[in-house]
Amino acid sequence: MPRLILKSPYIKPGGGAGHYLRYIATREGVDFIPQARRDLPATRKQQQLIRRVLADFPDCATLAEHEDYQSAPTIGNASAFLHVAMEANIATMVHAEIYLKYIATRRGAERQGAHGLFGDERHPSLEAAAEEAAHHTGNVWTHIISLRREDAARLGFDSADAWRSLLLSKRNDIADLMKIPPDDFRWFAAYHDAGHHPHVHMAVWSADPRRGFLTEKGLKSIRALLAKEIFHQDLISIYARKTEYRDEAVQASRDRMAELASALGRGVHDAPELERDVLDLAGRLERSSGKKQYGYLSPQLKELVDRIADQLGALPQVSTALDHWWEMQCEVYRTYHDETPARPPLSKIKDFRPVRNAIIKEAVNIATGTITFEEGPLPPPDPPLSDPESMETSSLQPSADDGGDPPSLPVPPAAASPAQVAGDSGSPPPFVQWTASYKAALKALRHDPAEGFRLLQAEAALGSALAMSDLGRLCAKGLGCELSPERSQSWYAKALAAFHHVEAAAPQPYTQYRIGKHYAQGLGTEQDYEKAARWFGLAADDGYKYAQYSLAGLRARGNGVPKDLPAALELYRASANQGFPFAAYELGKMCRDGVGCAPDREQADRWLRSAYAGFLALEHQRPDDQLEYRIGQMLFSGTGVEKDEAAALPWLERSAAQGNVNAQYRMAILRLSAPDADSQEVEKALAWLEEAAGKDVPQAQYALGRLCRDGLHVAKDPERAAALFRQAAELGSDCAAFALGKLLLTGGDPVQAMAWFTKAAEAGNQYAAYQLGKAYLTGIGVPHSTADAVKWLTASAETGDQYAQYLLGKLYLLGKDVPQDREAALEWLTRSAAQGNIYAQYFLDHMNDRNPAALLFATRILGQLEELLRDAPAPKPHRAVDRRLRSKIKEKKIAMGQAVDDHEPYV
Repeated sequence: MPRLILKSPYIKPGGGAGHYLRYIATREGVDFIPQARRDLPATRKQQQLIRRVLADFPDCATLAEHEDYQSAPTIGNASAFLHVAMEANIATMVHAEIYLKYIATRRGAERQGAHGLFGDERHPSLEAAAEEAAHHTGNVWTHIISLRREDAARLGFDSADAWRSLLLSKRNDIADLMKIPPDDFRWFAAYHDAGHHPHVHMAVWSADPRRGFLTEKGLKSIRALLAKEIFHQDLISIYARKTEYRDEAVQASRDRMAELASALGRGVHDAPELERDVLDLAGRLERSSGKKQYGYLSPQLKELVDRIADQLGALPQVSTALDHWWEMQCEVYRTYHDETPARPPLSKIKDFRPVRNAIIKEAVNIATGTITFEEGPLPPPDPPLSDPESMETSSLQPSADDGGDPPSLPVPPAAASPAQVAGDSGSPPPFVQWTASYKAALKALRHDPAEGFRLLQAEAALGSALAMSDLGRLCAKGLGCELSPERSQSWYAKALAAFHHVEAAAPQPYTQYRIGKHYAQGLGTEQDYEKAARWFGLAADDGYKYAQYSLAGLRARGNGVPKDLPAALELYRASANQGFPFAAYELGKMCRDGVGCAPDREQADRWLRSAYAGFLALEHQRPDDQLEYRIGQMLFSGTGVEKDEAAALPWLERSAAQGNVNAQYRMAILRLSAPDADSQEVEKALAWLEEAAGKDVPQAQYALGRLCRDGLHVAKDPERAAALFRQAAELGSDCAAFALGKLLLTGGDPVQAMAWFTKAAEAGNQYAAYQLGKAYLTGIGVPHSTADAVKWLTASAETGDQYAQYLLGKLYLLGKDVPQDREAALEWLTRSAAQGNIYAQYFLDHMNDRNPAALLFATRILGQLEELLRDAPAPKPHRAVDRRLRSKIKEKKIAMGQAVDDHEPYV
C-alpha cells in the first residue's frame, strides 16, 4: 500500500557532525554512479557509515530507502539511503540560513529561476528567507516529506507546483498542529526529484520565537493530514484509471485470508492441554452462580478464559491466520504512521471478543453434557438434483401408438354413444384402425407439426379414436397448435369414449390396454389406478405385452393394487420375452439393483442391451419423443450401450424440443451445470426448466427452487423458492420437502420446518431424518426427546449418512440421556470414519485415553473463529472529524437540549 514518510527534526547548530557534512560535500551521488556498479554489494565504507547513521539517528530505520537497502544491500541502495538520511538530519548540523540555501540550490531541486524555493509566495527571495531564518532566535523545524517514485508519479505529486498547492492548502492546519498562529506561520519548501523517493524539504518557524512546539502526536497528525489529502486525490483522479493492480493485490490478500480461515474450519485440531483447561473451566462454571457470559464472570474465571483464548491464538495455524489478518488491518495504518503496533493476543483483539463467550458456551455444554454437532466446513449437502439413471419424473409409459397396428374394428352405428362420441346423430361411428390417412398424418407430424395436426383433425372427424388421442397429446405439448390443457383433456375424453365404444362392440386386448392407459394417466378422466389395473389385467391375461408392462409398473409402485415386486418382475419378464424394449429396460434395472430378485449383473446387461436395440428399432419405425429421450438417456449414462455423451445430446435435445418433460429437465440440468455454458444456453435451459415445472414435474420444481434460493442464473428469490419447494413436496418430492424445511428453519419457523422434515423423513430422506434427530436432541421446533432423536438418527445412519452415524456414536459413547454403550459407539463411529468422517476417526483414536466430553473442543472453537475471520470487516481508511467542526456540532446539540456528556465519541 502507498506510504507517506514524514520526518521533522529542528535546527540545532553545531555539535560533532563534521564527518557527516564532509560526506555530504564529497559523496558520489547516485545519479553519477555507473549503472554497472549500482547493483554491486555495498562497500565496507558505506556499511560502516550506515551503522553509524543508525546509531546516531535511529529513526532513519523507518525510511523507505532503508527498507530498499535491507532487501538489496547494493552500492546504489546504500548511497540512496545515506543521501536521504543526511538530508533528513542536516538540520542538526547546520544553521537555518545554510539549510534554506542548501534545499533551494542543491542538485536535484526543481528550480524556477536561480533556486527552487517556494512558500506562501510562488517565487520568494532566497536571500530574504535565509536572512530571516538566520536572525530567528527560536526553533526552526525542518519537515522532510517523502513518497515512493511510483506513487508520486501515479498520484501527480512529482512537481514543485503540486506540492506547493498541497502545502499551501494545509498551511493553517499545520500551523494549528504546531501551535503557531496562522499570521505568525513562516514556511519555505523545495521539491527534490531524487532517486527512488522524491521528497519535499519544508522549513517552518514562528515569527514570534516564543510560540510553536511540536509533539509526537502533532507530528502524526500532520502526517495523517497530508496523507489523507494525497490519497484522496489518488481515489478521485489518476488512481481511478489505474486501480486494476491494487484491486488484484487486495483481492489476493483477501483470498489468502479466506484460505487461512478455511484451514481453521478443516480438519481436527489436537490440543490436549487446552482440553485440560476447558475441563477445569467447565467444573468451575458448574459450581458458580450467575450469568455464564464473560462480562458477568469473576476476575479469576475471566483470567482462565483469556488464557484458553490466548492458547488457541498461539496454535500455529491460528497464529498464522491472525498474523495475516493483523497485517491487513495495518495496511491503512501504515499510510499515516511509520511503525505499526505489535499484534495483541487473541483475547485482547476487539474483533475476536466473541471467542471468549464461545469458549464459555463450550465449557457449559461440557458441564451439562449437551451434545454438539461437528459437520465439517459445510453442513450436510442438499440431496442431488438427479443421477444418470433416475431422471424420470415417473415410470415412462410407452406412447399412445406403441401397440402396433391394432386390428381393424369398425363399429356399427347402432353401437355408438352419440352423447360421448359423435356430438350429433350425423357423426360417423368411432373406430380403431391404422388407416393410410392416419399413417400419412403421423408422417407429416414429424416434419410439419401444424400440417400433421390438421390431418389428424380430419382423421378424428371420421371417427378415429387413435387420432383423437394424438390430438390430446399434441394440445398438451403445444405441438402444431397452441398449448391448451383444456383442449387436450377434451380430445382425450373423446378418445376414451371412443375406445369404450369400440371395446363394448368387440372386446380386444388392444382397446382394453388403451382404456387402462387413460385411467392410469388421468387422460380425459380422473386418474384411477384401480380401474387402470383392472383394464390392464384383462389385456395382460391374454398375454398382451404392453398391458403386462403397464400392470407391472402399477404393481412395482403399489398403485391400485398391492405392491408386489416379484410379481412386477415376472410381468416385466413376460413382456420383455415378447420383445418389448420398455419392459426389457425395467427388467434389466431390477436385475442390476436386486429389486424383486437377487442382483444379477449378467442378466441385467443382457436385458439392458436388448432394450437399447429395441428402442432404436421402434424409433426408426415411429419417431417419438419418449423413445428419443430413452435412447439419449441410455447413451448418456452408458446403460445397455457404451457411454457416449456427445451422441446422447442430439437425442435428448430433439425430445426436449417436442415437450418431453424428462428430456427438458435433463437438458436443463446439463446446461446449467456446464462451466462453459453461454448466456443463450443458460436462457434456453431455464426456459425448459420453467416449462417442466409448469407441468407439475416435481424434480423441475425442486431444481428451479434451488436456483431461486441460491440466486444461481436467476435473481435470488426465497419466497418463490419456498413456493416451488412446496409445490414439489406436495407432489411427493422428499427432496423438496427437506429443502423447504431448511428454508423455514433458517427463516425462523422451526415448527413448520420440522413438519416438512418429518414428511421428507417418512418418505425415506436421510438428510431430513438427520435434521429431525438433531432437532429432538436440542428441542428446536419439537419437544426434546432423546428416544425420537435416536429413532431418526438411526434411520438416517442405516441409510449411510455419516453425520448421523457419527452423532449416534457420540451419544452412545457419552451416555447422556441414553445408556452408555461403548460397543454401539464403536460400531457407528467406525462406520462413519470409513466414509471419511475425520471427527469420528478422532474419537476412535482417543476414546480410551482422553475425556470424551472435551474432545474436539479446540476444533469447534476454531470453526467459530473461522467465521469471525471471514466476517471481519475489511480495513477502511480512518475518517477523522475536524476538531473545530466537532466542537461546533457539540455546541449545537447542547443548545438543542442535549446533555453535555450525552454524545458518542467521533472517530
